[in-house]
Amino acid sequence: MVKNLFLLFNICCAISCQKSNFNLEHRKSLFLNLLEEAQPDEGPFKFSYGLETIYFSEKIISLYGELHQYTNLPHGCGNYEGKTYVKQNGKYKELMINDLFPNYNEIEQLCTYCESDLKTQKTSYFFPPDPLKTHLKHDELNTFVIDENFLIIIFQPYVAGSYADGPFTVKIPHVYIHKHWKTASNYTSNI
Repeated sequence: MVKNLFLLFNICCAISCQKSNFNLEHRKSLFLNLLEEAQPDEGPFKFSYGLETIYFSEKIISLYGELHQYTNLPHGCGNYEGKTYVKQNGKYKELMINDLFPNYNEIEQLCTYCESDLKTQKTSYFFPPDPLKTHLKHDELNTFVIDENFLIIIFQPYVAGSYADGPFTVKIPHVYIHKHWKTASNYTSNI
């Protein structure tokens, strides 16, 4: 019974890994509920979350977080979180990928750019000659950060490669963004 709960919990983690807006408090609650059902000899159990500043200026704050949990299966699971805030009218507003790439064609161009880059990463699912994956879905691009030189797309575990080999990222230079994407350029010009 408990082993089935662990399996179910980690399957849920893998599914939620593909969603960038995970709720940390909810995940902690799930972890604690899991412990209530577990036996002491089934440990150790670990749950950790780290958050770091990637970029900080008067106009933009970009943060990167990692959630890791281990529940006594062959390996742990986790999520990556990117939170970027832009100061507008004296207040910070969270920047979403759709703010940067608001229409279908732009997000499709972003997918193509990321797919091309991932084809060069030897441990990614996109690496030739026999790729496991050839196309990204729009909702797989939701986790990102911005630093002084790049927009960095961060792929959740199992989107672009295995959890053990990740996180997989694609760095898009701001210079490239300014030439190809007008809306994204409006935000990244603040850097």
